[in-house]
Amino acid sequence: MQRVFLGLFFGSAMIALAGCASTNSRGETFDAGRVSQRLQTSMTQEQVINAIGWTPDSVEMETCGGQTGQSWQCKVLKFGTSNNNTLYVYMIPTTATDAVVSSWRVWRY
Repeated sequence: MQRVFLGLFFGSAMIALAGCASTNSRGETFDAGRVSQRLQTSMTQEQVINAIGWTPDSVEMETCGGQTGQSWQCKVLKFGTSNNNTLYVYMIPTTATDAVVSSWRVWRY
């Protein structure tokens, strides 16, 4: 009986936590395709966050433009923790401290 109670308790707690993690302050559930429609080139990181209503799950510097023959360092904002519902926003530096959106992609499989 104690095992059943603990199982129900922890299962309910996990469902509650998953529900909290999947919505933003607007009460929206994350949908990479939907929020990507709010993006525009030349937006700042702050404008991106305000437009889509989510903070990035990770921010990394990567080498971009390899296929063009002229590569550069770009900032990649990753939104969404699910492999089939992820938005990547690629930002190109404009100064040493600022960057703007150059492109984005939605990852779904």
